Order: sequence, then C-alpha cells, then structure tokens
Amino acid sequence: MYRSGEDAVVELLVALAARVEEMERRLGQNSSNSSRPPWSDPPQTPKRSGSGRSGRKRGGQPGHGGHHREMAANPDATVEHPPESCDGCGAGLADGEPVGEPVCHQVWELPAVVCLVTEHQRLRRRCKCWGKVTLADVPAGVPAGAFGPNLCATVVSLCAHMYGLRQLTDVTNKALSPGINDPTTAVHALGHSCALLCELSRHDLGPRLLRDQRGQVRVVLAQRGFADLLELAIAQPRRYGAGDPSVLGRLFELLRELAWCTEQSDHRRAVAEQLTRLRASAAAQDFDAAESTRLAELATQVEHAQAGRWTPASSTL
Repeated sequence: MYRSGEDAVVELLVALAARVEEMERRLGQNSSNSSRPPWSDPPQTPKRSGSGRSGRKRGGQPGHGGHHREMAANPDATVEHPPESCDGCGAGLADGEPVGEPVCHQVWELPAVVCLVTEHQRLRRRCKCWGKVTLADVPAGVPAGAFGPNLCATVVSLCAHMYGLRQLTDVTNKALSPGINDPTTAVHALGHSCALLCELSRHDLGPRLLRDQRGQVRVVLAQRGFADLLELAIAQPRRYGAGDPSVLGRLFELLRELAWCTEQSDHRRAVAEQLTRLRASAAAQDFDAAESTRLAELATQVEHAQAGRWTPASSTL
C-alpha cells in the first residue's frame, strides 16, 4: 500500500473513516430516532419517559364533534320503511298518522358487475380495380385479446388479497427459517394475516361469475375459497414454527379471532379443521407445563369463540 504512494494511503484512510462513521451511526439508531420498531432496540437503549403524557384518555375528547360521512343530497333511490306495529300496545300502524321527519339511513354500495360483450366484425372488401380482397385491421384501441382493460383491472383487484396473503406468509416463513430465526417478526406477520383473513371472512369467496346483460356467464374467475386461504396462511407457519410456543400461540389466536368474526358455516368448518391440526402439532412438542397450559387455554378459547361464548374483552392472555 505504501508503495502505491501517499495519495492512495490517504484515500484508503478516508474510506475507512467514512465506513466507521456509518457503522457508528447505525449502532446509535433505535426506535426513538429512526423507523426501527421498538422490539429491535438493543438493551442499552434508554427507556421512553412517560413524563410528557397529558393525563387525558385516548380517543376523542369531550366536546369534540367527530367526523362523519356527509349524507348524499340526491340519493339514487329512496325506500320508505313505516313501522308495522305500535311499540306500546302492539296495534297495527297501517293507517297510522305520519309524524315528523323520517330518520334517514343511507347505504353506499357498488352495482353488480356486468360484463359487456362487444363484437368487432372485421369486414372484407374486394377492390374494383385490382380484384384483391382486403380484410380490415383491428382498430387502434381495441385489445388484440378477448379481455378489455377494465375487465383485466377488475380481475387483478379481485385477486389482490390472495397475493397480499401470499406475501405475508412468505415473510412469516422466512422469519422462521434457520438462517434468520426471528419468531417475533413471524408473530407480527401472522397478526397482519389475521387482520386480512378476518376482513375476507365477511365476504363470499371462491369462484366469481361475470355475466353479460342477458345473464349469460362470460367470465369465470377461479379465485380461492376461504378454506384455501386459511390453509395458505397457517399450514407452513405451523410446520416451520411448531417448536416455538409463541408462534403456535399466535396461530391459535388467529383461529380464535376468525371464529369470532365469521358467521358462515363453511368458514367455521375450515377453522375447526385447522384447530384440530394445530392441536396435534402442539401436542407433539416437548413444551414445559406453563407453555402447554397456555396453548391448551388458547385452543379452548377458539372453541368458545365458535360457540359465541368468547369476546375480545374476555381474553386475559
């Protein structure tokens, strides 16, 4: 290095100094001065002081007006709902006297998706001069395939939840891999998967049929059903995280929250099946008494949630 000259030595020292400065900067980062989560803080990170708290409860304060969706001035449809019977004596109110203004309740909804089929007929014409037959080209702006841009966008939006769940499961699996071994990140990712599954459980999943204006099926979207999505979110994390009680505990909690959210019978059957498999995975592990007891209690809570005997407020774990 010295034979390369003084400039080369100075350049190396400057590069090393910059590298040391960058390493010191990274070592000094924590959740209070960067975007790092609190669980990644090293032991020497100072604890946050609570002296700055105002003493007020969380949420809206007394006197706060709140924010509400404005009522549409000209709704597309108006449906009147008169009361059928008196709240006092139970008599019929078919000829009752109208009193005051109605209490309005507006519901915003998207119309049913209807597939419009446009047939583009490419015509042939024979030239009077040369006698050659020419076939018209597809006009600019007309897709060469069978699906238009709006239909393609609809298909992508309807299938987006599956890709999001797949990505969350990949994060969970990578965090549980031997090379990373980060069960905390896996538990956080499972929490996001749980939130997504709880939202999806309120909808009709599975294949979707798009019909034209005459009711004829034109497009079949082969979407996964709820049982398939639940298997996608749980199967591999259960297998890879079977030896960690915190991961199994979060999986039990995921099933518990799903059992509490969903009301569809096929969804409940899928949760019950996954509960049986998860219990078998937990029973095959060599956990201590406290860990085994906690997992058993969580499994029981899943059953209580399915029977309607559990609410989030009743959980003490």
